Amino acid sequence: MSCLDILQVHEPKRFPKNKHNSYGYRCNEFESYDWSDSILFLGCSHVYGMSNLNENTIPYLYSTISGNTAINMGICGGNPETIFHNTFALIEKEFIPKQVAILWPEISRQLYYKGDKLGSRKRPLLLGNWSEKAEKALWQQHILYTENYMTKAYLIQKAVNNAWQLENTKVTNFTFRKKKLTQEGKILFPFTILPAQVDEAQDGVHHGPKSNINYAKFIHKYL
Repeated sequence: MSCLDILQVHEPKRFPKNKHNSYGYRCNEFESYDWSDSILFLGCSHVYGMSNLNENTIPYLYSTISGNTAINMGICGGNPETIFHNTFALIEKEFIPKQVAILWPEISRQLYYKGDKLGSRKRPLLLGNWSEKAEKALWQQHILYTENYMTKAYLIQKAVNNAWQLENTKVTNFTFRKKKLTQEGKILFPFTILPAQVDEAQDGVHHGPKSNINYAKFIHKYL
């Protein structure tokens, strides 16, 4: 029996209105997929496609280009811990994809569980630089020492990759970060650097349709 449940996440209420499954993800119900013939996308709001129509999201565009079924498990405000959690929850539920594409989020973000039991399905706090009041204090405590969040992120990235590889699933790691950070040693795990952003979504913060089609084409070359 599965000990973990897939994280229950908030459905963004801002533009545009999107269709979500019962867990809050921008995809169909998990049981409806043939996982062994699908590509799983993990990441944050850039994978989710915040402020983009579904047909302009990276997983959807990748599916159109490749002809493969893509499962969008991007989480707005997601972090390495959300990817870590969902990796093991999916494996325990025997939802094993053909391949996994991970677009790693900002490593200083923190996942904070709020339930009273393991696999509670209670929506967790997703802490980051947007956090305010009491939540800001929780987040700042986590990032007080750089080594704290960098080391945890490195261990999480290693564990996630090893877990999928033990399931004979190919994993490809991507990042939106610039090469300079890699050269300075601030990215510890071997990522593939995605192309530069060329436009913005409706909110003026997230990547827009032109950027996302570039990312989808780029990712297709590696999967």
